[in-house]
Amino acid sequence: MKLRFWIFLLIVTVAAMLNAASISGNITDDQGIAISQCKVILHSQNVLPGNPPHDPGDPGVPENEAVVYTNEQGNYVFNNVAVGSYSLRADKQGYRDQSFIDPVTGDIRVIEIDADEQEVEGVNIVMIRCDGPHDNFGSISGIVKGTDNQPLSGIMVGVAYASQPDSLIPFRYAESRWDGSYHIGGLATDQSYVAKAINNFTMTSISADYPFTLTAQAPMLSNFDISLPYMGYSISGTAYDSQGQPIPHAYIVLYNIVPNTTNSIYLWTGTFADQNGHYTLRHIVPGSYNMALVGHSWTPVFYPSTPDYNSAGVVTVADANVEGIDIHIPVPQMYTVGGYVTDAATSLPLSGIEVRIDRPGMGHHGHGDPSIGGCPADSTNGPDFNTHATTDESGHWSLTIPQGDYVFVAFDPTHTYQAQFYAGANTPFNATHVIVNADMDTVNFALNLIADPGTYSLSGTISENGTIPTYPVMVVAVSSDEDWEDATMTNSDGTYMFHNIHAGNYYVLAYSQAAPPTYYQNVINWESANLVAINGNVVGIDIQLNYTLLSGPSSLSGTVASLGGTPLANVTIALSDNQGNIVTFATTDANGQYSIPDLVNQNYTATVTVLNVPSLETTVTVNGNVSHDFVLNAPTATDDEIQTTPGKAVSLTNYPNPFNPVTTIAFNVPKASTVTAEIYNLKGQKVKTLVHGFLSTGSHQYSWNGTNDNGKTVGSGVYFCTIKGDSFHSVHKMVMLK
Repeated sequence: MKLRFWIFLLIVTVAAMLNAASISGNITDDQGIAISQCKVILHSQNVLPGNPPHDPGDPGVPENEAVVYTNEQGNYVFNNVAVGSYSLRADKQGYRDQSFIDPVTGDIRVIEIDADEQEVEGVNIVMIRCDGPHDNFGSISGIVKGTDNQPLSGIMVGVAYASQPDSLIPFRYAESRWDGSYHIGGLATDQSYVAKAINNFTMTSISADYPFTLTAQAPMLSNFDISLPYMGYSISGTAYDSQGQPIPHAYIVLYNIVPNTTNSIYLWTGTFADQNGHYTLRHIVPGSYNMALVGHSWTPVFYPSTPDYNSAGVVTVADANVEGIDIHIPVPQMYTVGGYVTDAATSLPLSGIEVRIDRPGMGHHGHGDPSIGGCPADSTNGPDFNTHATTDESGHWSLTIPQGDYVFVAFDPTHTYQAQFYAGANTPFNATHVIVNADMDTVNFALNLIADPGTYSLSGTISENGTIPTYPVMVVAVSSDEDWEDATMTNSDGTYMFHNIHAGNYYVLAYSQAAPPTYYQNVINWESANLVAINGNVVGIDIQLNYTLLSGPSSLSGTVASLGGTPLANVTIALSDNQGNIVTFATTDANGQYSIPDLVNQNYTATVTVLNVPSLETTVTVNGNVSHDFVLNAPTATDDEIQTTPGKAVSLTNYPNPFNPVTTIAFNVPKASTVTAEIYNLKGQKVKTLVHGFLSTGSHQYSWNGTNDNGKTVGSGVYFCTIKGDSFHSVHKMVMLK
């Protein structure tokens, strides 16, 4: 009976989501100019469907919020909105955060959804720039600390008008960072306020009211500290890596298993360990807690030593300080991965082919494990396992590597066959990631002979921080019209050579385990790269790779996605200092996630780039563990590419194709999970959600009649259908002809 109830509830929930309402509108500035790539946040008092809990230390999007980004015309739409009451705000760097308000009273307007299939349109917001002299909005900042003068992280600070001290101003609050600092902007001048620390759960005051006034002459108030009375006890211990060595500046997060809304002041709280890996969390009231080590990888490690939340240990605080709560990075689980390399035309085995792990960022800054795909955090200096193997007479190869997210490439040292990344890709930009969480022997390659060889060659030398690298470095050449591409490796003296190149213009770039992909001449984004003209044998195309070893207490992490919300893999996020020097980088994994540890607290210029997709350059402020998502104006896909975990084959087709105007989309689900099937146009804009819900293992099919989520017919053209589930993601191209 209990199982039957849950199945019924699941069916009702999925049906409700498929028939739910939508909210849409437009975001512009005060001159009427559309604002693209603007984050739009829909807020509810209740948990929103489809928003899973987030890891501690990286709160991401709260469970009662949903996020979309505007397109080039400043338009946005929230689909699958359930019945309820909502508020909405827009957020983009360079503009003041703006809620959807009544233009007369200035009050927050509530959006009511009271029926399925209801379409609420025209929810428009006008934003004001905050980087010009016309900005008359102020801010306050300071430190939250206890009466023992120790900074407190994870404390919510709110602001109210002095005339209404018990009513917090919506969206004008902040959470104190790792060093206790907070900042609240968007406050009007010539106003009197009170600031206060508030309970994360009840949003009620837990400190005295601190009055202040902002004026046009003094709109920014700094060093405005807030003190809390000392309460509770402390928890202390040490963070250790998998080798048993203390982790300097490890970030430890504590959060309630069962929130104590009466006494607890924290939703979660965190602190950094000292140089010796020792940490102390203060102001902890009695209760039961989980703890996690975060910030040194995408995946947290829970006390005492597990990446699995369900296996986390419990820390109990009763009536005394708790000591010796040590967290140990588990020794990475090792798996054997292998496969066969054959001739694509004859299927005969190829011996002597090198198969390598060649994902940029592996081993970067001494954090080998996280950069190869979300393994538990570690501080070991680079991978301590083999990163390449050579095929035997049967064409077989194998490597023993830790659990993680990898990119594999097969390379022919004799240059007879074209280099190939797993799943048939010829460059790292469209390489399919392999998620390794078990032994597998299915990572196979079918190499093509270099067809129609050209008569020219291209060569040069790769250096790293001014010296010749001690290991082979990957060099890639892609013609500007994308009709020729290949990859090669440097020799022991740092030189490389491409043979049999046709005349034309080429992008040439190199990347290593430690340095970001760098184009000729020594630039990160492809738009600034110098094309290499080939009309004869070309030499001297040298590239200098640069990187810096950082040792700071903070980190930057998040996701990179298209305008349609699809995660983008193989994207580089390079950070530059205020002198323009690239100091660190990361590369997104199969889920579009990235993580950059060891950062010094300062402003960075982030360059987010992947070949033939418009690059994004923006300023990012790092102060503690910071989460920052990026959106690129990229199509969801460029071909009928299928990206899957080996051993979990996914078929995705439609028939007829081309079609007018109805087609049936069919796919199989290799593992029962929550599945999302969506349709995007060439601009990467989502057109239609076919399904979002739990699907069983097996075949499924859905009909699309050429309409968008609002029921309007779309035009002729190319569309992409994507399906996403646990550990699989497939893309298929469709053509509508009218």
